[in-house]
Amino acid sequence: MKSYNYDVDIMIRVMGLLESLPCQEQNNDYKKIFDMVNTYLSKHCTHHIITDYIDTDVECGQTIRYCEKCSLTIN
Repeated sequence: MKSYNYDVDIMIRVMGLLESLPCQEQNNDYKKIFDMVNTYLSKHCTHHIITDYIDTDVECGQTIRYCEKCSLTIN
């Protein structure tokens, strides 16, 4: 088993680039590619889950879980 997943590292960088395009400029093909990269990371990243609490407004907050490596939100 390989200790470093070069492919996952590349996909993390690709996701960062894909997220930089404003939503109003993303067409259906673009969104499909985004979803495919997201699915790839979900399957192949060796997730390191972080649980955090974020403020959603002055009086409310929400607990979130996400991968420290690929930043995907874990439900």
